[in-house]
Amino acid sequence: MRDRIVDYLYRIAPDEVSPKTIARVLRMNHSTVTKEMYRILAEKDSPVLSERRGWYRHKLDIDAIAKLGLSKRIELHGIKLEGASLTVNTAYSLAGQAKRQYRKRGTYKEMFEGRVVTITVHEMDLCEVWINTSEVPMSFHQFDRFQSWTKELLDFVDAFSWKITQLGLNVDVREMNLEGLTSLKLNVFRNAWFQIYQRGQDVVRFEAHMFPNLHLEEAMMILSRLVETKVPVRESEYIRDSQEKTDRFDHSYR
Repeated sequence: MRDRIVDYLYRIAPDEVSPKTIARVLRMNHSTVTKEMYRILAEKDSPVLSERRGWYRHKLDIDAIAKLGLSKRIELHGIKLEGASLTVNTAYSLAGQAKRQYRKRGTYKEMFEGRVVTITVHEMDLCEVWINTSEVPMSFHQFDRFQSWTKELLDFVDAFSWKITQLGLNVDVREMNLEGLTSLKLNVFRNAWFQIYQRGQDVVRFEAHMFPNLHLEEAMMILSRLVETKVPVRESEYIRDSQEKTDRFDHSYR
């Protein structure tokens, strides 16, 4: 078990994941994985780090650093996807099961790798998906897994209709401080704005927010080039287990 967990963390480095994600991907028991993570962290020369409670990543050795390339790590946040239902009123009939309804639309809550996902299903064959990444931005590979998970979860939506309508990009520069100000915001276009601010004591974040309205396939191609993605290090498709499929919308607002 230990070797499988360490190998998985190495393959996705420097991404951070929770024990629940590790358990799902490796088909292990959640509580068993949690206990094993504590044992691994307690090792004298542990290959695993936990910079934030409940999140783990592999230490970066020379090979892992070479895999990342020389460019700054670009992360994604402020993500919103939209898609259209394949069948008239299918989305609205599902919305009837929602815990919260307002003006012919239903809202659900799901979880993806420790992040809250808000799904709004409209009567007019529109489905909107937001993922909360404010505190934990996503890497390109994490976003790739998320879009596969979304398509599998919302299989009543036309897979070719998915668009990305909101997106933020950020780069964190460590060992840097802004002198004389805490933030700087610049509105350049009607559908894009930029911001620089002091993220931590010695971390400055550069952000770009936009409303691209791009088809998901086109956006993925652009993003893959932007982040200089190299050899894939993860599974290409997100596969949910049978329990997840059964509980698709039964655990709203859990």
